[in-house]
Amino acid sequence: MTSPAPDAGSNPESAQPVRVSAHSHTLSDDRLTRAVKDTAELLSRASFPLRTLDAQAAEAERSGALNQIADYILPRVENSTAPLVAVVGGSTGAGKSTLINSVLGQRVTLPGALRPTTRSPVLVHNPNDAQWFISARILPGLSRELEDRAPGEKVHGEPATVGPVTSGLSTDQGSPGGALEVPGRADPHEPLPAAPTAASRQGTGHQPYELRLVSSDVLPQGLALIDSPDVDSIVDDNRALAVQLLAAADLWIFVTTAARYADAVPWGALADAAARQTQLAIVVDRVDPDAFAVVSHLRSMLDSHGLSSAPLFVVEEQELVDGLIPAASVEHVRAWLRDLMQEGGQRDHVIAATRNGAIASLSRTLEDLAVKAESQERMDATLRRSVEDAYARARNAVSAATEDGSMLRGEVLARWQDYIGTGEFMRSIERGISKFRDKVTGYLRGKQAAPAAQRAVGESLHAVVLEQCDLAAEQSFMAWRSNEAGAARRPVAHASLIWAVPGVSR
Repeated sequence: MTSPAPDAGSNPESAQPVRVSAHSHTLSDDRLTRAVKDTAELLSRASFPLRTLDAQAAEAERSGALNQIADYILPRVENSTAPLVAVVGGSTGAGKSTLINSVLGQRVTLPGALRPTTRSPVLVHNPNDAQWFISARILPGLSRELEDRAPGEKVHGEPATVGPVTSGLSTDQGSPGGALEVPGRADPHEPLPAAPTAASRQGTGHQPYELRLVSSDVLPQGLALIDSPDVDSIVDDNRALAVQLLAAADLWIFVTTAARYADAVPWGALADAAARQTQLAIVVDRVDPDAFAVVSHLRSMLDSHGLSSAPLFVVEEQELVDGLIPAASVEHVRAWLRDLMQEGGQRDHVIAATRNGAIASLSRTLEDLAVKAESQERMDATLRRSVEDAYARARNAVSAATEDGSMLRGEVLARWQDYIGTGEFMRSIERGISKFRDKVTGYLRGKQAAPAAQRAVGESLHAVVLEQCDLAAEQSFMAWRSNEAGAARRPVAHASLIWAVPGVSR
């Protein structure tokens, strides 16, 4: 894909070609869809409950992978003809919203200064593509807010007041009675299901995120633009949403300024995008005509990060007209998007390259999670073995006590001496050696009436068993407490392992 020739006065860096590698998967579409769904099911059941060194990172990876499957991979695998989604993202104050408005010549989204902590990213689409985005086909964790704007409306001064759609967004798309056809709905007149809120995946749950849908007939059919929150927002949830939206993009248009192009946070996001092979374009805003050395430095940074194929567009510093950048100054960006969507353009290659890169990245994530799951299994085995070893020692101690005669001391020995000292012993001798042997044998087998001595033996055995169980419980507690993963488990945190189970005494 090659960007159009730059206008007179624009920087030649904007004409850099995009070399897209779109590899074909060997799986059929149906098999690939099934494999992705099976992967999502596997990830949804996975857990990392033990506090190992990599458990927190593993849970974040698992959650991110599930989000990308739901937001991007599965919808894209299921339908490669769906509109190309380009996310316009970047640093705080870079001019993302102004760029979108200026490229369209319409004010469809408010600048960040008016919504610094927005919970409603804006998705702009052609009216003929409305059916793709009203449903929860992509970004199912975001509820939808529809905005009514007259096609081709030019906005000057303050933004127009918008409200919920009451008559539909160009509903005459071939459906009976003007009803919207939503992919996956058998009956186009069936009420649209409410998209799940984002509360379970983002934010506090009290202010769920909404995806605000705005139609514009200026935008080519088959292309949608998302005005994303700042990747370096001061609001944690907004940063998380920005990352989620970028992971759901076929194309990322990264907007920065001459003053902030080297900031670390955005470059971290760019590195992640490069690792996933997400297709990129870079727009440098507010560049002073005398400061084009900045552009050369940025290009060298892109090269060093493996992003040399990304087109680089330069927008010079200038006065806004009715809140918009003059049309001539963004024509190179507009023309590039238009060429991208023309028949024979690079749209299909961009979609395939990003999709294949996302799947390859998911495969690497699964391999990494498998390694972290093995770490969990090893830790589980370590904790279990410490308990098993402690109780094995206790069992051996009880066996030793019953075999070496140590139980026949103290109270047990006194009761045995009492038994012999009553004269019963001497009378037994008079009755013969054989009867004495039977008496002793019967006593040891519990068949001879010697209640006091029997109770003493039972109580001694009970004491030995309970003592060893308490010792094993204490040893287990100490072993788990000395291990970070074990110490975090509830029985250890509440010290309930330090004594044997109460039922043991019974």
